Amino acid sequence: MRKSWWWTLPIVLVALYFGINLYAERRVQKEVDNAIAEMSFFADVDYEDVDFDLFSRKASIKGVVISPVGEERRLSIDRVVVLKAKGEKTFFTRLHILFMGVRVESGEAGEKVAAFLDDLGYEPEEMKADIELDYRFKPEERDFRLKTLTYRVKNMGEISLSLHLSNIDLRDDALSLLLSFPRILIHEAKLSYRDDSLVPRLLKAMAEKRGISVDSLIEGITAEVERGISEEGEQIAAEALEAFRKFLEDPEEISLIISPKNPYPLRGSNGPGIRPNS
Repeated sequence: MRKSWWWTLPIVLVALYFGINLYAERRVQKEVDNAIAEMSFFADVDYEDVDFDLFSRKASIKGVVISPVGEERRLSIDRVVVLKAKGEKTFFTRLHILFMGVRVESGEAGEKVAAFLDDLGYEPEEMKADIELDYRFKPEERDFRLKTLTYRVKNMGEISLSLHLSNIDLRDDALSLLLSFPRILIHEAKLSYRDDSLVPRLLKAMAEKRGISVDSLIEGITAEVERGISEEGEQIAAEALEAFRKFLEDPEEISLIISPKNPYPLRGSNGPGIRPNS
């Protein structure tokens, strides 16, 4: 009898797991449907399926299509993966989400982007983007940390932003947030771009259009930027120009880093602590 009980235990546990998982999946699907209903006045949203993993607590939505009301274009997303989500009904204080296989379909803007990338030699399947958003907001401390906002296209490049702000309340309405802008403090920020193939193709296309060599084009671009350097912050601008020139000559990665010794008002973020990196 005891042996029989031990043999059936794994079956019971598996059945229990799938039962709870199915319940959680349906609950997630209900929340997704409610969110879609709230968006219906400005966009139609469809999706194929919702998955939920009980162990990892990871929810994913497959085959998402967003069609703005009154427009021809639509946004297609292969998969939306919610890794972490905590907070109030109208605002997440902790969110880590992935948008995988993002592309704009039809519409004038989508056609122009497709034609532009086609001229650069990219295939249509290479035009899908992956977007990652990971942030944490502490309302009581009015502290916001954007761990990463990353936009990447395979074989093209990746741009990412991270920052730390304080004295900010993201629950405010748009006007209140705008008025509080001068009081927002920046602790650090980093904007980076890593290139896979986009910049060399852009430079080549621009040079061919002008009938000059790529080296001549780079010299012309850096000379034009240099002429625009003002006396204020001249040293920083000179460093930025040199980093930019090196990046054009050998495109790998370029970053702009803001790291003041003390928190600095956003309205004066062109002050100390800004440094380019290539």
